[in-house]
Amino acid sequence: MRHSLRILSLATIGALLSCRASLPPANAPGASDAYRAELARSNKGERATAARQGLEKAEVDAAKRQHTVLAYRHFLSEFPTSQYSDEVRSRLEALRFAEADQAGTELALTGFLADEPNGPHAAEAWEKLARVKLAAALASGSEDSLRAWLAGFPRAAGRDTALAALDEAQFAGAVSNAEDPGEALRHYLAQRPDGRHRTEAQALLIQHDVDEAALLEDDGRLSLLARQGAEVAVTRAAEKLELRRAAARLDRDAVARLAHAGGATAADATALLPVLDNSAALKAAASDLFLPQPSDDELPADAAERAAQLRAWAVALDGRRLSALTAEIRSKRAFVAFEALGASEELIARLPIREVRARAAILADVLRPKAQAAALLVQLSVLEEAAGKPAAALADARAAVGRDATPAAALRAARLEATLGEPAVAMLAARALAARAEAMSELHLDSARGSAERPPDAAGLLELCASFRAAREAERLLQSKELAAEPGGKEAREQAQRVLGRVAGRLDEAERVAFSSRRWTSCAKREELVVEAGRAAVARRVEAARKLARAPSGAAALERARQRDPAVEVQQAIAAQAAPEAARAEARAVR
Repeated sequence: MRHSLRILSLATIGALLSCRASLPPANAPGASDAYRAELARSNKGERATAARQGLEKAEVDAAKRQHTVLAYRHFLSEFPTSQYSDEVRSRLEALRFAEADQAGTELALTGFLADEPNGPHAAEAWEKLARVKLAAALASGSEDSLRAWLAGFPRAAGRDTALAALDEAQFAGAVSNAEDPGEALRHYLAQRPDGRHRTEAQALLIQHDVDEAALLEDDGRLSLLARQGAEVAVTRAAEKLELRRAAARLDRDAVARLAHAGGATAADATALLPVLDNSAALKAAASDLFLPQPSDDELPADAAERAAQLRAWAVALDGRRLSALTAEIRSKRAFVAFEALGASEELIARLPIREVRARAAILADVLRPKAQAAALLVQLSVLEEAAGKPAAALADARAAVGRDATPAAALRAARLEATLGEPAVAMLAARALAARAEAMSELHLDSARGSAERPPDAAGLLELCASFRAAREAERLLQSKELAAEPGGKEAREQAQRVLGRVAGRLDEAERVAFSSRRWTSCAKREELVVEAGRAAVARRVEAARKLARAPSGAAALERARQRDPAVEVQQAIAAQAAPEAARAEARAVR
C-alpha cells in the first residue's frame, strides 16, 4: 500500500511540473519580474538558462527605450559579460559623447575622455577639447596656459595661433616686469629668437641698459653701450646725467659748457645759468648734499683703519662702493670681514631700492659663475639678497657654511636662517655661530693679552672684538620668540649666554692689559664712534639742505637728494623747506 502511495506522489509532482506556465516573451509586460522570480526559484537547468537570456533581452530593450547614461550603466553593472554588452557600451559611449559635445565645456569633454580614452569618439573629443582649451588660453593671455596647451596638444589645429599668442604674452610680460625688466627682455629674446617683437625688445633692452647705467652714474658702462650701437641713446642720457650732476654741484662752468654745446640739454642748461649761484658757501653745501665720495680710494693694511674706511664708505652712501665693500667680506681677518658685512648691509639698506637692486644684480651676475669658496658664497649671498632674490641668498649662505664655517659665513647664515629659514635650522645656525665665536676667542686670547716678553697684539684684540660681536649676535638671535619656542630653545639660549659671558670675560681681560699699555680703544668705544660718524654725516647733509633751500639755484641739488638720500632727517628737512614755498605758490595762484 505504501509503495503505491509513493508512486502516486511522484506521478502527481510530475504532472504538476508539466503543467507549470511557460516563460513569457521578453517584450511582454512584467516579463523581467517573471524571469527574476524564476531565477529566484532555481538558477540551474534549461528553464533557468532561458529565463536568464530573456531577462538580458528584456533589460537591454528597456535600456534602449530609456536611452540614458544611467540606464546603460545599470545594465552593464548587472550584465558585464552579456551578449549585448558591446552594443550597450557603444551606445553609452555615443550618448556620453553627445552630452559632452552639447555641453562643450572643458570639464565635460575631459570627463568623457577619462572614461572613454579609446572610444570611437575619442579623437573627435580630443579635437573639441583642444579647441575649448585653446580658446580659454587665448582669452586668458597667460603664458603658462599657452605653454600648457602647446605641450598638451602638440599636433592639434591652432598651434600657430597659440605660438603667436605666446609671443605676445611673453613680450607683454617682459615689458611689464617692474622687478627686473632687463632680465625679462633678455629672456624674451632668448626664448623667441624669431619673435614678432624682437626688434622692439632689442630697442627696449638697449634703452633699459642706458637708463640703468645713467641711474648708476656709470660712465664706463655708458661708453661701452655707445660702442655697442647705442650711441644716440647714450649721448642723450649722458648729457642729462652731466647736467643733473653739474646743477646739483652748482658747477657753473660745466652748465655753461652744456648750454653752448647745442645738445639735447642745451635749453635746460641755458635756462639754469641766470639763477645759478656758485658762491663758495653754497658750493660747499651742495658738495655736502651731493653724497660725496671719500677722497681716498685705497684701503689701508691695518685692520682697524681698514674697517674704519669701510664704514666711511657706507656712511657716504656711494653705491659705486658696493663692489669694494662686499669684496672685503672675503677678508681672512674676522674683524674686517664683519665690518665689511655690516657696512655692505648698511649701504644696501640706505640706497634707493632701484639703484641697489641694479648694482647688486650686475655684481651677482659676474660673481655667480666663480663663487665656489665659502668667502665668495658669502659675498654672493649679500648681493643676491640686495638684488631681490632672498631664496638664492639663503641657499648661498647655507652652501658657504657647508664648505667652510668661517666666522663671516657663520654670521651670515645665522642671520638669514632667522629671517628666511625654518626655526629649527635657525636655532642650529645660531648655536653654531656661538660655538664659532668661542673658538675664535680662545684662539686669539694669548696674542691679544700679550705677555711679559711682548705687548698685547692689536690684531688679536680686534679678533677678540669680532668674537664678542659674533657671540652677542648668536645670543640675540636665540632670544627671539620663534627660536625660544623650539624644542631645546631654552637650553640653546642659556648656552649662548654662557658663551657670551666667557667671550666677554676674555675680551675684558685682554683690554685691561691693553689699556695699561695705552695701546687700545675699547670695542664698545669703536662702535660708538662709528654710530657718531654716521650721525655727523647726516647732520651735515641736513644743514646743507637748509642752506640750499634758501637759494633758487639749490633746486637741482635738493631734487637729487630727495631722490637719492635715504636719511629720514634729510628728507624731512627738504620737505620742511619746500612747504613754505608751496604755500606761497598756492597763495599767488589764488590772487
